[in-house]
Amino acid sequence: MTHLLPWQRSANAAPAAAPADTTPQLLGQANGQLGSGDLAGAVATVQMVGGAHQEALVDWLEDAKARVAADAVTQRLNDQIGQRVSRGAAQRPGKT
Repeated sequence: MTHLLPWQRSANAAPAAAPADTTPQLLGQANGQLGSGDLAGAVATVQMVGGAHQEALVDWLEDAKARVAADAVTQRLNDQIGQRVSRGAAQRPGKT
């Protein structure tokens, strides 16, 4: 029998599949990224964790983001120092 009323059609429709909890896979991926030294990648992956698990990761994410920012500043300073040392050496003729 064909149901003509909308609530009858939706009542007989197959239930939508619940979204799978991808947290274990995401945390495994983040762990691998950390193991290979990719903190920024791990942060990006952990940010994809949703629901109640996100609350448990707030402190780690905050600390990790601060570390990524500090690493970026350190790299920028190292680059600037390297450039200045190179310019200083180039300006001193006869010194090798």
